[in-house]
Amino acid sequence: MLAILLVVLGIFGVIPSALAAALASIFIAIYLWALYTRIKFKPPPPKPPVPLNEKATVVEGLKPEGVVKVGGVYWRALCDGCEAKAGEAVVVVGYRDGVLVVRRCSTQ
Repeated sequence: MLAILLVVLGIFGVIPSALAAALASIFIAIYLWALYTRIKFKPPPPKPPVPLNEKATVVEGLKPEGVVKVGGVYWRALCDGCEAKAGEAVVVVGYRDGVLVVRRCSTQ
């Protein structure tokens, strides 16, 4: 807004046009830098809490990695020393590098 005002003042001869252009470019640069930093450094969306010791349903077969559903949320999962087919129940035993670590349930 201030940059536009400076350009208009320069056009009507209230201030020298070279000075108006220089000041307007400085204000535009500051605005663009602020916009860039706001977009670039936006915090990531919060992740749902890790559902440790909860039962999950296998959606995509774990051979040993696949997808499970815990409480309506889909997670990438790694079956610890096992394989599980779609529809089987597993228990969440850990979390590593953005992936749930699961084991087959002893009682389904």
